[in-house]
Amino acid sequence: MVANLVDMAKLVERMEGDQDLINEVFDMFVEEAPARRVKFQAALAGQDAQAVVMLAHSLKGASGTLHCEPLRQACFELEHAARAADQEQVSALTPPVLDLLEKTAAWMAAYRKQGA
Repeated sequence: MVANLVDMAKLVERMEGDQDLINEVFDMFVEEAPARRVKFQAALAGQDAQAVVMLAHSLKGASGTLHCEPLRQACFELEHAARAADQEQVSALTPPVLDLLEKTAAWMAAYRKQGA
């Protein structure tokens, strides 16, 4: 598993220690992850660079807000490749983004199960 998927110290600071809010955004992120995966896969299969740009940009913003730096960085790279219409790079960078999306959502779900 990737270390430091979520910087909890920074997230707690951003959310002003509001554990209920953190739980709520984690639940929403976990709930939305499967649909995001499907949309990325469809955009990749259709070689729709503009859709990949929008999807990567959206996920980059969400992961940045939640201090999920590995995912945010991967989305940044994917968005950049898609904006450049570099299909080879988009094809290479999408699977790592999806892997990090899955790992981050799983980490958040496990965090929630711990009753935090």
